[in-house]
Amino acid sequence: MTRPVLVLLLVALAAAGPGYKEKMMKKMTKHMFDQMCWGKENMMMKWKMIKGAMGECMGGEEVAPRALPLARTQALHTYHLPSYPLLPQFQYANYHHLGKRDAAAEQETAEFLINWYDFKDEMTGKVGNLSCVFRKMDILTASGDINLRFFQTTMWDKLDLSSTLAGSDPAWRNMLVTRWTDCYKKAVSIPSETLTRHPLFKDAQMARNMDFWMCAMEAKTDCCAAAGQHQMLEDIYGQDDGTMDWQKYGLPADKYELASVATMVMMESHTPMENFLMSFFKSDGTDM
Repeated sequence: MTRPVLVLLLVALAAAGPGYKEKMMKKMTKHMFDQMCWGKENMMMKWKMIKGAMGECMGGEEVAPRALPLARTQALHTYHLPSYPLLPQFQYANYHHLGKRDAAAEQETAEFLINWYDFKDEMTGKVGNLSCVFRKMDILTASGDINLRFFQTTMWDKLDLSSTLAGSDPAWRNMLVTRWTDCYKKAVSIPSETLTRHPLFKDAQMARNMDFWMCAMEAKTDCCAAAGQHQMLEDIYGQDDGTMDWQKYGLPADKYELASVATMVMMESHTPMENFLMSFFKSDGTDM
């Protein structure tokens, strides 16, 4: 019985295509990293909120396709195509035929334009659903702007701070909230014309929100990593008794920043032999 099950599992893994294992490991690593930082119960509560918001926003019904824009029904020679460097070069092969009565060229152009509008509609739908989920979770305001209050206070009130790695420490919370506030200030200070230079992001509010979100996710990862590094150093070397003045040597006073710097220095100071030996015990079996 075991052998057929194993064969089916191998077939399923092969059918998943190349890169499946890497994607699976990345997802598991992120899941365990988040649990390490925020605690299992807090993470389960978060995912329950996300799934509930997704259900409300998507409604379990397929979105009706939007009507084609007027440009699709006009004569081909009246099209004004945008420069779109993200698409394969062969899409541009017959642009010089626009305005001419070449049936093959017109057909290829029509197919390109249909693909372009489908791509744009799909992207609009994805961003719209994501914005809806953010509103349901109070991450965005009713007007669609970033709700900074959520990151500064509301989110923390919903967490069981005692189950987090460092959330019960005011110093760690202040570090993360400060980073998030800096991300917000940076995003709102970017001129609209700078935000909309990307060929796909012409909505300044959406681009501003995405700029904040990327910055906020990086800040959260950095702060969680610093908390993990601090815990790791305490596990290995014990708690800092406070007798050493680290600032005297140009090191950070904040214990989490100090842990990040200390970990980096210790890793960079390993000898080639130490790196070789440690890489063996850290291997997943695919890099040996």
